[in-house]
Amino acid sequence: KTHTTLTFHEAIAATCTADGSLAYWICEECGKIFLAKEHKNPVTPEALTVKALGHNYANGVCTRCGEALSCQIRYECNGGSNAAGNPTSFTAGSSEIELKAPTRSGYTFEGWYKTSSLSGTPLSVITSEYSGDLTLYAKWKANTYTVVFDPNGGSGSQRSQSMTYARQAVLTANSFRKDGSAFVGWSTNPSAFAYEYADR
Repeated sequence: KTHTTLTFHEAIAATCTADGSLAYWICEECGKIFLAKEHKNPVTPEALTVKALGHNYANGVCTRCGEALSCQIRYECNGGSNAAGNPTSFTAGSSEIELKAPTRSGYTFEGWYKTSSLSGTPLSVITSEYSGDLTLYAKWKANTYTVVFDPNGGSGSQRSQSMTYARQAVLTANSFRKDGSAFVGWSTNPSAFAYEYADR
């Protein structure tokens, strides 16, 4: 069959995010599609598709379209609570982002690290040179406290004792004395009738 009425359609270039199309001819009489005006070997509409190129990022910017890379941030707080002001994403090449400290009862924050082993140098600022997704891990140090022993009406002396948060320790044996009374234990309330911590 001779295809006498052919209409030409120009190629559409593919972009980073959208498909393009090859140039083609279409017969207005039968609807068949050809890649050349000689109308040999018709093709399907699917054969015309040129797939989207996808972004090609270098230093956080696509070399094809110039779009800046959008990067995600995931925080592993390791028992703490993240600060409300910490962003969950950033655009490569944008202004610096100062990371805020999370909180954890009984612990001091020692920095955000890029490895789960908490090795290397902590990250406090995401600079404009950063590109790519980030996972940040919180490092903590348990606080230390000083326990002071009060004779609470007794006599004698006893040295204070250093304790670390969330770590069990044996209390120093009581060295106080009080006439007419027997020591039964320690309490944080001087008027308590029951003890909270046993001697040693």
